[in-house]
Amino acid sequence: LGSRELPSGIQWDGGSDWICLNRNFSDYVVNSNDSLITNLKTFFNLTLLPAESFFHVAIRNSRYCGSYINNNLHLTNWNRKQGCKCQYKSVVDWCGCSPNDFLKTDWHKIHATRPKQLFFARKFEPIIQAGILNKIDEWTGVQAWPQPHKYWQSVYSRQYDSAQPSSEFLVLFEFVSRNYLDRIEMQDLGSESRKVGPYTFVHINEVLL
Repeated sequence: LGSRELPSGIQWDGGSDWICLNRNFSDYVVNSNDSLITNLKTFFNLTLLPAESFFHVAIRNSRYCGSYINNNLHLTNWNRKQGCKCQYKSVVDWCGCSPNDFLKTDWHKIHATRPKQLFFARKFEPIIQAGILNKIDEWTGVQAWPQPHKYWQSVYSRQYDSAQPSSEFLVLFEFVSRNYLDRIEMQDLGSESRKVGPYTFVHINEVLL
């Protein structure tokens, strides 16, 4: 496409793609045939990261402009002093940072949100540190998981994952499953032993320490 000029006559805006949309505005964006929405859909159809501008522009220039609130209710753990890698410099003209995972040392940032209208936060990764999630559960009085030092991670679901996992992935889990099932078959269950027939993977979970 090359460079394009922004259409004139409307107010352009942009920001986070972590947004909250009310039902009336959502219906307007999906079903309206007025020129604002149809032209914006045409313009943003071939735009990189349209979610960071499309909804902002649509609401600021529509009859719903009075409902616009410049607050995404979100706490993000930025630490730009650590620097950012320009992974997509060949295809974009800007270079953004990825938020840091919240660690226990970042607790003061979360605790400071109590008097504020913030209801979401990112990023959390139990595989990096589960302690901060346990502390939040403690703070809010939630006991979501009886094993605070372990967590469930869904690895594969035939119902929801369109792509097949790699052959190496399946070989690994077949080895683990086969060993587990062999142990069951070897157990004496009264007068008969249990024989496990052919199987396929439907869903795979891991319990990680």
